[in-house]
Amino acid sequence: MVKNLPFDCLCGILYKTCVILLSINITSLENALGQYILYQNIIEEIEPDRTLYLAVHEEVFLTVFEESLGRMIIAKNHLKLLIFNRTEEVIVKWNA
Repeated sequence: MVKNLPFDCLCGILYKTCVILLSINITSLENALGQYILYQNIIEEIEPDRTLYLAVHEEVFLTVFEESLGRMIIAKNHLKLLIFNRTEEVIVKWNA
């Protein structure tokens, strides 16, 4: 089960990668984006070799980030996404 976890719980799981796992929906997008920007700023300062990803399930990716507004949010905020299948618990796509 994927839960909201702070980035320090997940940093170091993957070499030179940080993943924020957020099971987000449209109403929590604002919070998820804010967390991503905050953590990205911190990571750039303290561990600049790491890459931060926002993990979202496929349904959110297809309904939010595949739309024109979602693509704009990705571009303007330089989001890196990790898209996963919630049922099968597998990574479907890395969007770097």
